[in-house]
Amino acid sequence: MNAITMMKTREAASIESVLFDETQARCEGWIIRGCGVDDSGLRRVELQRLDDPKPGEGTFPDDSDAWQHVAHQALTGSRLHLDALAALDPVERALVARNYRRA
Repeated sequence: MNAITMMKTREAASIESVLFDETQARCEGWIIRGCGVDDSGLRRVELQRLDDPKPGEGTFPDDSDAWQHVAHQALTGSRLHLDALAALDPVERALVARNYRRA
């Protein structure tokens, strides 16, 4: 079972309902952001690289690198990273799953 499969066994949650340490995520170089609604009216929640890091914060070359990091850490059982995947909307979670490459 991988981190993405584990997310299918949990109820998808909105970012507001997940206890989420944004400070730690920013230190690692990624964030979770609400991105409006899709054409069907469902709320979009995406995992993105941190575009404008402040001192002490990290970043990744692009969003897919941030996805790789979060998915890999979730596979190790990290609560922060599991919660991040749980907070994503189903479309974003599917993109992360489809693009995940085991290190």
